Parts: sequence; C-alpha cells; structure tokens
Amino acid sequence: MYLVTLVNTAELVKITVPMRRPPSFRLVGVEPPTPINSLDTRRLSSIEVNGGVAIGIKYIGLKLKKEADLLNLYKKVDATSKMRFHSSRRLKLHTRLSTATIVFISLVLILIALMQAYSLGVNIHSRHLALIQVFSSITVLVYSLLIDKNGFSSLSERMYSCASRLGELKQKMYPFLESGTPEQYAGFRDEYHEILKLYEAAAINDFNADYMRAQLDMPENYKFSLHVKAWLKTKVAFMYILNFSQYFVILVIFGWLLYWLWFGPAVIT
Repeated sequence: MYLVTLVNTAELVKITVPMRRPPSFRLVGVEPPTPINSLDTRRLSSIEVNGGVAIGIKYIGLKLKKEADLLNLYKKVDATSKMRFHSSRRLKLHTRLSTATIVFISLVLILIALMQAYSLGVNIHSRHLALIQVFSSITVLVYSLLIDKNGFSSLSERMYSCASRLGELKQKMYPFLESGTPEQYAGFRDEYHEILKLYEAAAINDFNADYMRAQLDMPENYKFSLHVKAWLKTKVAFMYILNFSQYFVILVIFGWLLYWLWFGPAVIT
C-alpha cells in the first residue's frame, strides 16, 4: 500500500509512479480526504490531487507488493540452488560411471586376450572372436571421446559452484524477507541474474528431474498432495533410470559376450 502524506498547498501536483498494477492508496493529512481524479493503470500510475496536496510525499511504498516479490525471488533462488546441487551430484555420478565403464570394457578385452592365449572357454576360438574384439575396442574409443566432449567432471564443478553462490545469496536475502525495500529487491534480483549468466554454459545441462527433486525438497513452498508427490517421485525415478540406462546396457552386453565365450552357445538361442 502507498501511504501518501500530504501537506496543504494551493498547487496541483501530479505524482507519477511506474508500476505494473494499480496500487491501493490511503491519503493522510488532508481533511476531508483528497479525491483521486485519475489513475492510468496501463504503463504509469498517475495520481492527480486537487486542493491541498503535496510538497512532502512519503512512500511506504509498494511494501506489500515488494515483500511478495522478495519472497518469490527467494523461493526461486532456493529452488535453483537445490536444482544445481542435484545436477552436480548427477553429473559427478556420470563421471564415475563413465570411467568405470571404460575400465570394465578394457578389462574384458584383457581377459579375452588371456583366454585366447591359454585356450580357455568353449567359444574362445570362434570366428566371431575377432568381431567381438574390434567392437570392444571401438566402444572404448567412442566412449572416451563422448566423455571428453560432455565434460561431466567440469560441468559438475561449475554446477556446484553456481549452487554455492546461490546459497550465499539466499543467506543474504533471508534477513530482509519481511522488511525488504524495492531497492534491496532490485539488488538481489540483479545479483541472481548475474550468477545465472556467469554459469550459463553449465545451465545447458539442466535436467527436469533435478528441478522436480528440488520441488520435493521444498515442502514449505511447494505443497503437493500425497498422490501428486508419489507421482512426482515415480517420474523422477523413471527419468533417472533412463538417464543412466546406458551403463546398464553396456554391462549386460559385455557380460553376455564374456559368458558366451566362456560357457558356450547355450546363452544365445
């Protein structure tokens, strides 16, 4: 609410305040209360006061609206921070699993070479052995190139740094949630956008399931019913399974190839 304190003069004064929505006004200092003749609510809010109006205007201004905006901004910063933390952990797990996958395939190649040298395994002298070895070597090469291109490790670090800085911004905002001014709101908003711009390249890897996890971690801001919460948890689990399914597929393929070489054709019908 605007609290406008009026001082009696004989002049006509127009007070122009840029805003998106019309505020509510309470005029103090004029008896009887001064009427508001016009209010442009499209781009500017203009107040024309006739009679005794205003050389001193005191704005306790936009307080309710800006408090709501500051709370919304705090909620947005909190959600983004939690989402980036989840993204950092997910990318770090990708780094570990990718490395483990390359090590696993390399060990399979070494084991096949040893089996061939010592004639171990039912199908070790199969004509398909050369195809398996070439396929495994190409898989290691392609997977190594993909890991280098994706840069999971560096992206994970950038996501973590972004989340840490957003966490610091949250701590700065918290004391002003109830008493923040428009200037403080603008400063916090600009700082939030500066942080996002600084880590814009990392944001390309935003994953929708990370945002859902952040929402589930904020029950005070996102109030879901039990069945909606259960559905979101199921959806998050499904999306994470799909995101990491490549490692399981490679494990199964090479596990079956190794089993077939050792124990025979009974596995492949």
